Amino acid sequence: MPLYIASFFLWHYMASILFAIVAITIERVCATLFMEDYESRSRRYIPIFLIIITNAITIPYSYFVLHNRLSLLLSYSQGVANGTFVFVGYFALWRINLYWRRKMSSTKPGDHDKYSLGRKFQIEENIRSLQLAKKLVIASLTYILFTLVILVFSTLQIVPQLNLIYVHYMDNCILLAAFVMSITLLFCSRSWRRKFKNDLPFVHNFLNTRVSQSNLLILLSNKDSETYFEQLKHAWA
Repeated sequence: MPLYIASFFLWHYMASILFAIVAITIERVCATLFMEDYESRSRRYIPIFLIIITNAITIPYSYFVLHNRLSLLLSYSQGVANGTFVFVGYFALWRINLYWRRKMSSTKPGDHDKYSLGRKFQIEENIRSLQLAKKLVIASLTYILFTLVILVFSTLQIVPQLNLIYVHYMDNCILLAAFVMSITLLFCSRSWRRKFKNDLPFVHNFLNTRVSQSNLLILLSNKDSETYFEQLKHAWA
């Protein structure tokens, strides 16, 4: 029984990763649709609805996979469909928000009042979040694609001599998915990346040395500039 429960939660974990990126894409779609007042007006039903729907799909999905009631072709097709939806959704949202930004910036000075401040803010927020999500989307799709390919190779016994490597790779992919996505998310933002690097034990001292040297060079450069302009002022006096 404990092994059965652990296996169920393991497959639920994998299914949650597969469908969570779809839920995030749908949330960004809602942010674009309700751009007029998405931040100012509470819409808690959106995340609650997404969480309920995601678990309503992933729990039966995990049960069917655990009991071998889902074929490999169906599971693989589901992963491809989710990845395609996320890629197309990301590209469409990026184009739509850029269109609205160009439209608002190209209006006549007297027509700026047609668009509320909330709409302008939400469009910029959507573009910023999509820029942050770019690396995460690419990493997620690549990670899922390679995992599905190894799963197909292992199940169909393609190059059976490498079965042990397939199993080893699959185990690590399942357990390290959250770690890989978390590291990718930290590197999506420059400030997050800098904070993460500064908190690493061995990198911290190295970065502090580089920052100190950089600050010293900037200070010396500023002093040289001040001396130059002081001499120039006296020359023209």
